[in-house]
Amino acid sequence: MADKRVSGLGWRVYPIFIIFLLGASAKYDKECDEEPRDDYDEIKTPEARLLERLLDTYGPTSPRPILDVNETMYVGLEVKPISLISFEEQSQLITLKSDMLVTWVDEQLVWDPADHDGVETVDISVEEIWTPDLTVPESTGESFEVHNNMIATVDYMGNVAWYSVAVTETFCKLLVRYFPFDVQHCNITYISWLYERKRLEINFSPFDSYEKVIETFVKNGMWRLSEINIDDSILTYCGGCDEYSYVRFTFEFERTEASFFALNVILPCILLSMMNLLVFFLPPESGEKVSFVMTNVLTLVLFQQLVATMLPASGDDTPLLSTHIVTLIFFGCIAIVWTVFVTNLFHKTTPYPKWLYSIVTSFRFLYRRTQFGKEEAKARKTLRESRDALDGDDNENELNDIQRDDDGTEQPSGHRWYHYQNAKRKIQTFSCFKCGKDNATIVEGKRRRKKPRINFDPQDVRLWQETASLLDKFMGYVMIFVTVIIYIVLLSSFASHDPHGYQLDKH
Repeated sequence: MADKRVSGLGWRVYPIFIIFLLGASAKYDKECDEEPRDDYDEIKTPEARLLERLLDTYGPTSPRPILDVNETMYVGLEVKPISLISFEEQSQLITLKSDMLVTWVDEQLVWDPADHDGVETVDISVEEIWTPDLTVPESTGESFEVHNNMIATVDYMGNVAWYSVAVTETFCKLLVRYFPFDVQHCNITYISWLYERKRLEINFSPFDSYEKVIETFVKNGMWRLSEINIDDSILTYCGGCDEYSYVRFTFEFERTEASFFALNVILPCILLSMMNLLVFFLPPESGEKVSFVMTNVLTLVLFQQLVATMLPASGDDTPLLSTHIVTLIFFGCIAIVWTVFVTNLFHKTTPYPKWLYSIVTSFRFLYRRTQFGKEEAKARKTLRESRDALDGDDNENELNDIQRDDDGTEQPSGHRWYHYQNAKRKIQTFSCFKCGKDNATIVEGKRRRKKPRINFDPQDVRLWQETASLLDKFMGYVMIFVTVIIYIVLLSSFASHDPHGYQLDKH
């Protein structure tokens, strides 16, 4: 009986259990089919809800965000240079890092703060709104790269302010005439590529203090920022049919390492130019004159190549330093040719021409420096001393002592009288050598079989040697004079030029 009761109870419980399982399964399926409740709206900030509403109603980003299409849209621009990243003088490229602020009014981003919990400003990505299409004509690649900030700040009246760090790589034409004491002016122009002036006008925002901007500029190892000029004007195409507004920033950079070039380039060039002059005062018999001046010329060529590697290959301006080095090389080549010519004269053994002796003796200031000139000056001094001695009263006894010469001529035989006649004969020899070897004084010396005290019959070789030395010194004095004139012209050019006198149309 008990087993039957249990069995009957089981049959009554099983259907109820099955019905319960089916109901639970249906409820679970219904809950799975329903979407989960989104509680994000409850945790959104007022700024997020406002930004979401603004972007939902913004529309395309290509047209100008202005309700009246006939009105001009104004864009404010402020650029503060931070540092000079690089200045490639060979390629004339400058890379500048600057703080940039661009402002404009976006009439699609306007709201009432009272309707949005008092929110007056929001931050928005510039990729989701309209931005001015600013371009830099001097740029060699992209107009400028924006780093660190792609977020703009917008207030409830639609005023947009976009702060960013811009890196611009632009072409900067170098003026290298006064290298290494030069000042360079580089332009960075911002202009709208698409909109003409009647649709978009760019205005610059002046700095609070130009001096402070220059002081905070991070100095480059070679250049420093010395001045900033800003010009906002209108660019006209096709005779006034199209006008574009632009803002041009002109940055003036001064070379800070001029002393480095003065010590390593200019000073060696001056010393080498002096060594070029010394070659004319070396004795012609020294066998190292040609090799000495050749070494100087090769060294100057090396310096010229060194300066050329520092400067751009520009045909508009030639550095005065390069011109000076080339001039020194030219003078060195002249010195080589002249040294060969003088050395050839020094070793000549042919008869010495009379006309050449006349020319040499006519230049008294040079002739006195030769050996013959020195001997003649010594002979004239002896002649004066002997004449003064003969004029004294102490010589009366010597004048009374008369002796007869070989030709029967009577003359005093005193010691001073002998020196007087000897010195007079020497002067006649020097002054009459150009008359030829038939000079009476020379013939008389031969007849008396007395060797002249000073070259009564000068050897041709010695005359050639004296002429070579004379011409070498003469060219040396000429080169000194020309070199001094060149350095005076260079110094006056560097001293008189105004590195800051710059015109925009030069670039």
